[in-house]
Amino acid sequence: MSLNQIICCTTVLMCACSVSVCCLQVHVSAWLSEIGLQQYEGVLVEAGYDEIEYLTDITEEELNEVGVTKQGHVKKFVRSLAVLGKLSEGESWS
Repeated sequence: MSLNQIICCTTVLMCACSVSVCCLQVHVSAWLSEIGLQQYEGVLVEAGYDEIEYLTDITEEELNEVGVTKQGHVKKFVRSLAVLGKLSEGESWS
């Protein structure tokens, strides 16, 4: 997954100039659209995952419990969230 797929001008507002030192504000619906998994917005919001900060610690088991059961979709969630977690902590994404 490329950085452009995760960080898009419509999805992420950066409050610093450097990607390695930034604070991110991501909208769940826009982020899900960017990674092609917008069909899960309703079940995630219903389960209380309405802000990206809540999603960064979600486990594969929890994804399955809310209805994300396709293995490819689970892996896409996990990879994308790992990158967002690193960026929000100010780590290098590479």
